[in-house]
Amino acid sequence: MPLLDNRALALWALISGVLACSACYSSDLGSPIGNCQVDEQVYFSCPVSKQRYVSLCGNPDAGKQGIYYRFGNKDNMELEFPSNNEAGGFFYNSYHRPRAEYTEVAFHQDGYQYKVFRHYDADLDEYPRYGVAVADSSGNSETVVPCASEPVNNLSELSGILPCSQDSALGCGE
Repeated sequence: MPLLDNRALALWALISGVLACSACYSSDLGSPIGNCQVDEQVYFSCPVSKQRYVSLCGNPDAGKQGIYYRFGNKDNMELEFPSNNEAGGFFYNSYHRPRAEYTEVAFHQDGYQYKVFRHYDADLDEYPRYGVAVADSSGNSETVVPCASEPVNNLSELSGILPCSQDSALGCGE
């Protein structure tokens, strides 16, 4: 009988750990996630390596003026946009059809376009793909940095806040 008790205890510990860790992935204010600060809303955040995150954070009360992209880690922020508290510069695009959903938040910085994305097409992939794509201004070269694990994904909350880019292949439909 002690074996059964040990299994029950192990299962209880596992479930408790999962429930406790679910708070690590909360998008509510008050929980720092990735590169987002405690008082910021997490619109998107995921690890791209052991020590680097891509995060889209913001102040929900400030609208498009309070959104920030951060890449790196808290000790070495490799890129923060906007870097000097100037507002705007982000665009939201999405495309939906049966069995496919594409969502992107994009901005331009120093001759490059950055797109934080969620792409899913059931005909191509079993699961959604998440990450950031960086392309030069000519569009000839693109580098995709995929998320290393499941992200916090609240990009759709930005659909009514950010303007749509007419230049995106995704269009401006919801």
